Amino acid sequence: MQVKFTEKSRLPALSETVNSVIMLFNKGNVDIKKLEAILVKDPGLSSQVLKIANSPFFGFSGKISSIKEACMIVGLSSIYNLVTAIGVMDQFQSSTGKLNFKKFWQHAFAKGVATQIIAETCNIDEPSAFITGLLRDVGKIMLDTYFPDTHEEISRFQEEHNCAYEKSHLKILDKSDVQISAHILSYWRLPQVVITAIEQQGDMEKIAESDLACALHLADFMVKGLGIGNNGGNYIVNFSVPALNAMGLDYLKIEEILGSVDETVSENQFI
Repeated sequence: MQVKFTEKSRLPALSETVNSVIMLFNKGNVDIKKLEAILVKDPGLSSQVLKIANSPFFGFSGKISSIKEACMIVGLSSIYNLVTAIGVMDQFQSSTGKLNFKKFWQHAFAKGVATQIIAETCNIDEPSAFITGLLRDVGKIMLDTYFPDTHEEISRFQEEHNCAYEKSHLKILDKSDVQISAHILSYWRLPQVVITAIEQQGDMEKIAESDLACALHLADFMVKGLGIGNNGGNYIVNFSVPALNAMGLDYLKIEEILGSVDETVSENQFI
């Protein structure tokens, strides 16, 4: 099957509300009243945002009763991350192929948490760290949902040759999984810093070029090591020592981060 990812009509589209929020943030200097006006028109999305905003993840259990309060208490960046995450997940409510929906998003959530914790630990001021980790593998579930035959072929090659998912992906599509993820995130107009960090995962020499890419790379290994969920490609592949050195993490600090990720994921079951 020939998959043409340049055909926009074949790519999943985010909802009008989520698109409006992304466009608002892309303009910068977000006005809370404008954000609130967009979200209150979508009761379903608003209720999901409030549910998570009141979860242990943010530490304000039961204290937030409105979108305005959520924006003021958990912060605009967190609301953006929540809206984007919910909007993307809504596009993939079930899987027709090899991936288990629940386990995939458990893995993705853990990777988002790990990327954020690593960024905070290493004093990386990047509000998109969580969403970068969460959406790193979105290309996999997009293929599984919208191009199941192609994804089945990739999975079959991986199983038959006992190789990394990335290798089978390149063999069948001549594109890496992160290239597919970056393409769809670009189509959805997510921040370029997110897209670039994900793209850099496909080139070992480029990972150490940015702090966010380094954090994402380390998060990928940590979550696979913890065995949280399953993204369909949990083989441990090449590790970038320069990325580890760039973050300045020693083994004690890594152990600390692993414990924090495991605890945070265990306490917050959104899927």
